[in-house]
Formats: sequence, C-alpha cells, structure tokens
Amino acid sequence: MAAYEFDDSIMNTWWLVRQARESMYKAVSASLTRYQCTIEQFEVLIIISRQPAGVTLSELARWLAREKHSAAGLLSRAEKAGLICRERPEGCKHYIYRITAKGEQVLEEVWPVVKDIIGDMGKRFSEDELREIRRYMKLLRDMYFERLLGARNSVPA
Repeated sequence: MAAYEFDDSIMNTWWLVRQARESMYKAVSASLTRYQCTIEQFEVLIIISRQPAGVTLSELARWLAREKHSAAGLLSRAEKAGLICRERPEGCKHYIYRITAKGEQVLEEVWPVVKDIIGDMGKRFSEDELREIRRYMKLLRDMYFERLLGARNSVPA
C-alpha cells in the first residue's frame, strides 16, 4: 500500500485508524460470504448470544454504535432470516431479542472463521500491546461517543 502522509499527525492517526478498521471489516466480511452471513448478522448474533436475558433495541444500538433505526433494521432482517426472535415480556414496553437455534448454528459455523481472522492480532502483538491498543481504542471511542451522544449514552465497557 502506498504511504500517503499528511502534514498533520492527527490526520495521519485518524487515517490509520480508519484504514485498519476498514481492512479488518473487509477481511471478516469476505470470509463470511461463503456462509451466507453478513458481518452485521454476525455482530448481532455474537452480542445477543452473550446476553442470556436477551437484549433490547437500545442496548444493541449502543453495542453496535448505531442509531436505533439502523439497529432496528438489522434486527428485523435477522429475525426474518430466523436467526433471532423477539418477545415482549409481560409488563415490559420493549421487545427482548434472543438468538434462535438457527442463529446458534450459524454462529457456531462462522465464529471460528472470524476468530481465526481477528486472531492475527494475537500473532502480531503481545498481550501487553493488545491491552494498550484496547486502552487507546476505548479512549477514542468514549471521546467521540461523548461528543456525539453526551455522557448519558455510553457504550458497554
């Protein structure tokens, strides 16, 4: 890849973060196509599968750093594909989304593929370096979430 440098260290850093995210996203996305699973479906499934009580639309939107209407579209498509189901517990005004048996089967197939790709980080970086990367990424994430949403709408740690 050509080394395009800006005269501004902030712009260089922003560009590298953007390229890293885009490259990781595309690598995972390309690998999932053979399973007829999108990266968005994988993200929905992995989040919901880790929450035994299920998740609400608002919770999923925060986890995915998306607007509610965007997360609602993802949930709707995943539900139509039979990957998740929704229910409204008695006395609750929000739907709770849970993974279905079909969703668990898809996740069981694609998780090793995703894990292999993102596992490349563990081959290139030590655990201390990964911890440091996570620390910086959380700082960036929180800074921009606060800018966009205000402190009241933080994402899960």
